[in-house]
Amino acid sequence: MPTDILDQLNPVQREAVLYSKGPELVVAGPGSGKTRVLTHKIAYLVKELGYNPSQILAVTFTNKAALEIKIRVSHLLNSSNLTGIWMGTFHGICARILRTHGKLIGVSSHYTIFDDNDSKSLIKSIMKELKMDPQKTSPASVSTNIASAKSELVDPASFSKYAYGPFLEKVAEIYPLYQKSLKEQNALDFDDLICKVVRLFRENADAR
Repeated sequence: MPTDILDQLNPVQREAVLYSKGPELVVAGPGSGKTRVLTHKIAYLVKELGYNPSQILAVTFTNKAALEIKIRVSHLLNSSNLTGIWMGTFHGICARILRTHGKLIGVSSHYTIFDDNDSKSLIKSIMKELKMDPQKTSPASVSTNIASAKSELVDPASFSKYAYGPFLEKVAEIYPLYQKSLKEQNALDFDDLICKVVRLFRENADAR
């Protein structure tokens, strides 16, 4: 029994770490030890079940959480060499996947990432070209609507079919030009990182 990995866990946490018969969902409140379960689970898979670190993907919402998990797992395994484990935020993991396999869907491995300010600046530039008044059409609202569309995997052509009302019709006019400009600059925004990985996996079984 791997007591060095399990001895800091309560019975319920230990049960979650030891379970290995298929998918597992852990539902618990704040401060209940979810991160502890996750880190000990990774250590258990590697040390006791013999999984190769490269077979493990650990995804978090923040860079701080990802770093904390790396430190804890490193301590549990008595090793600082965790390069094989895929560990990071959703956007960080997707960026790494696209650097490696993005060429399968036409994404260069040398793309740049536009942050929120870059995206809003580009939208303002496009609106200026279209002679749209930013006082009447908020660039921030346009950016939010484009981001929402991407989160639903709605491309510019599909968006235009359901853009009803003056504001959404303007967004539908900006959206394709925004994507065209990103492509010309070999750039992706944060939402592209996720939706393009979804497309990559859907269209290329070998990349999964």
